[in-house]
Amino acid sequence: MFIEITTPQNPLCLENTLRPYKRGEKPFSPEVARQILQSTNHKKNIYDTLQLIANLPKEEQADYKDIILSTFDHREQPADTLLLAKKLAASHNFEDELNAILTHDPMQDTENGIIYASAPNKIATVISVDKKPCPSEYPEDITLICTNDDLLFLFYDFSKVKSLRFKKGASIDIRNSWGFPETLDLPMYSKIHFYKANLSTVKTLEFKKGAEADLIECRNLPETIDLSMCDEVNLSYTDLSTVKTLKFKEGAKADLINCRNLPETLDLSMCDKVNLSYADLSTVKTLKFKEGAKADLINCPNLPETLDVSMCDNITLSKAGLSQTKTLTFKNKQQQTKSGLEIPENWQGKITYTDEQSPLSRLKSIFTR
Repeated sequence: MFIEITTPQNPLCLENTLRPYKRGEKPFSPEVARQILQSTNHKKNIYDTLQLIANLPKEEQADYKDIILSTFDHREQPADTLLLAKKLAASHNFEDELNAILTHDPMQDTENGIIYASAPNKIATVISVDKKPCPSEYPEDITLICTNDDLLFLFYDFSKVKSLRFKKGASIDIRNSWGFPETLDLPMYSKIHFYKANLSTVKTLEFKKGAEADLIECRNLPETIDLSMCDEVNLSYTDLSTVKTLKFKEGAKADLINCRNLPETLDLSMCDKVNLSYADLSTVKTLKFKEGAKADLINCPNLPETLDVSMCDNITLSKAGLSQTKTLTFKNKQQQTKSGLEIPENWQGKITYTDEQSPLSRLKSIFTR
């Protein structure tokens, strides 16, 4: 019966959602009522939801019994909401059930929002409105729902939190923290900044549409990181030894400055802009760029054994190391010159040009002999 707030929304947004139902422009339903309860415990939104139920024909009101009871299941409500619910409960003979739920009074914390108990003396969910929630102060195995637009977690142990949820569009800054839930489901259109976080407990890291993801100097990342919904990604100074697959979004910007232990196959063929400056590419066997991409590989100490940059519109290879590179492919000599590549005198590898491999180039070479 308990309905958890899983998609926190601003009360004004929910007022706009409810308006067409209050005007009779749309038919109200239990599904709509449930969505409201999953989004808020704001007193006006909840009262308006119950009033919509009260305005329905009596035979339809019975379909909302669980919704009415859930309104008070570990939730605090003002007197006018309680009075309206009691009238509905009395009208449909579930007054005793409502009274039984009301005996479990919710606990409160004025600084960290409302705390809901799933049973007497056991806390299930914390809804925090604070900019700096403190999970260490909470009991174990809770769901932490953060409703602030701007959040900061500094040196936090999340081991007591079984589920961590954020508001859509929030700015989330998590630094030097650990003990995260197995699944981190991060919201849409958010700026998510992890700095020196230990993600060893995380098995699934999910980013939603339009997110900007920073995972700077993080440790023990999951094997697969799906960044295919992120417009911008920053993995700079991160050890990627635990990562087998990185997935990027079409047109994304990816910063992998000073990264180490990158996956054997590094597919950047979806990224418009890539910065691999100072990255150690000694573990990379296959490196793919997008047609027309801008790629910086400045001061990379170990370029891959085989590297093709011919598809890049702008490639910078200043002070890049060629010690393990056997074949390096450019579009033409002009691209090589612009790249700023310095070739050591003792380098044993070879440089090829795709323009010279084209049928037209081969035909020209025949007639110019």
